[in-house]
Amino acid sequence: MKKTRGCLVLAVAIAATGFVVQRARAAGGLTMVPAADLKSESTDPGMRGGKVTALWGDRNKGPHGSVFRFPSQMTTAVHSHSVEIQGVVMSGELQLWPEGKVQADTKPLPAGSYFVIPAGFKHVLACVPSDDCAVYITQKGKFDFKPVAPPAPAPAPAKKK
Repeated sequence: MKKTRGCLVLAVAIAATGFVVQRARAAGGLTMVPAADLKSESTDPGMRGGKVTALWGDRNKGPHGSVFRFPSQMTTAVHSHSVEIQGVVMSGELQLWPEGKVQADTKPLPAGSYFVIPAGFKHVLACVPSDDCAVYITQKGKFDFKPVAPPAPAPAPAKKK
């Protein structure tokens, strides 16, 4: 199992760097960026303390590959995305579950796990309490975080005269 997990993480690393390397080769060189030199920024407020690092593309404009980091015990509100997300858990344990289900109904996704979130799929994401989580995602379009509005409160009963 560990060998399979290691191979999957290696495959993701190769895919993550493939775009940069192809561009660098076209220019006649190799590009390498140490982790300490990568720039991170805060994620959308709904991701509660998360950080994101772009590896290729621009998540605010179109196709991209990015590493999202979530603090231990972070849980999002129910939300969806306009474009499908494909991801691999790099560290920590992640949980994903659809709207209407509960966290206890889902299996944790440890490092090396793969997932796909279809466009428009309403879900919750949580980083299991033991460690912070790092997730590599790719999208064929720009990233968004669309919170699902809570149900409207029931109308107040009519007042008797």
